[in-house]
Amino acid sequence: MFRKSVYITFVALCLHLAAGFVLAQDFEKSARLAASSRVSIKNVAGDVLVQGYDGDTILVRAYKEGRDRDRLTIEDFSTDSALDIRVKYPQDCNCEATIRFEVNVPRATSYEYDAFSTVAGNIKIDGAMGTLHADNVSGLILMRNIAGVMYASSFSGDVTIEQASETQTRSNGRWRRGWRRYLPYDQPVGSVLAKSISGNVKVSLNQLDRTNLNRMEFSSTSGNVEVKMPDTLGAMVDMSTTIGKLETDFPLTVVKSEFGLGGTARGRVGDGSRELKITSVAGNVALRKN
Repeated sequence: MFRKSVYITFVALCLHLAAGFVLAQDFEKSARLAASSRVSIKNVAGDVLVQGYDGDTILVRAYKEGRDRDRLTIEDFSTDSALDIRVKYPQDCNCEATIRFEVNVPRATSYEYDAFSTVAGNIKIDGAMGTLHADNVSGLILMRNIAGVMYASSFSGDVTIEQASETQTRSNGRWRRGWRRYLPYDQPVGSVLAKSISGNVKVSLNQLDRTNLNRMEFSSTSGNVEVKMPDTLGAMVDMSTTIGKLETDFPLTVVKSEFGLGGTARGRVGDGSRELKITSVAGNVALRKN
């Protein structure tokens, strides 16, 4: 009898938790779009988390959290050729609520991601292809393993862009610890622009698109900017900082300020096929070999 009672209690608890999990998901949408279609998700308060996967459908899930969660509205302006999701807050509402978006995108299909945005929250994008725009006011921006063009802008958060370049090695169906693997969406990147006003900007790229002349610009007003590029880099480089330290692993002409603060480094690296600009006003700037 005791065991039966415990079992019933356990089952009831599991059902309660499962119901709570289902209720926690407040919005769900799937869309199968042609390549180059427009994708836009605009949040206000809360994270936007995007992950590439091996499917052919864009999956969007949203979770409302906080005391005033029921006062927030998720609006769907999507069409047959575009995904457009927006968050609406009631007027004059000092709402205590956030929305977290979790998005799965086909990593092998190129889209025009013209807005992954939030005012207060983090934006993390891993394994997507196409042209990506990400911006927020407060919170970090992380872009990893992106094939295509990237634009990232944050007012007070750090911006990090990372690209994998790995060789395939498997053992017993698992990736070995310490070994590096090739990622199918690891393709050369095109133009990359990343900036922050008061945060740091950190970039690490291993492959660059050699078929197009592209522009790369990384800047911060009061943060540090560190950029790592392959030693095969070909670019016209322009680096500067007003009151910070400047360092480079590439052969550039470095000119220090006569007042002992800041400096510039300019010159041609390799074939000079692209523009590379790295600037900060009150932070350090560095160009490293990856």
